[in-house]
Amino acid sequence: MATKEQNLKRLDELARILGREPDISGSAAEIAQRVAEWEEEAEDKNQESDENERHLMTYSYSTGGDEMSTVRVLKTLHVAGKHPHDDSDMEIVVTGMTVRVDPVNVAELVLEGLVTDESY
Repeated sequence: MATKEQNLKRLDELARILGREPDISGSAAEIAQRVAEWEEEAEDKNQESDENERHLMTYSYSTGGDEMSTVRVLKTLHVAGKHPHDDSDMEIVVTGMTVRVDPVNVAELVLEGLVTDESY
């Protein structure tokens, strides 16, 4: 079990990760409880960050070929795509817009609930 001083040091580290001011008042048990709660929040934040990075890496490339699929975006995305009418590049696509993307990505985008396929 960590000492109160070790928990205060860990609380300070977690405060930087979570962007907070650490509350260093309280008993050793209260500090230990706060550390446990903040570690859980930091882990959740890290998992969310990893998930967002996975989406960006998966959908941020395109073959640039003529064979592109048109999708309607259900959630704002960062994706390398083309405007459906003037062929200009699109990187950020907001909810409700249509964009042409590499067909390799369409099935996964649909399964993730991020787009509907409008190619048919």
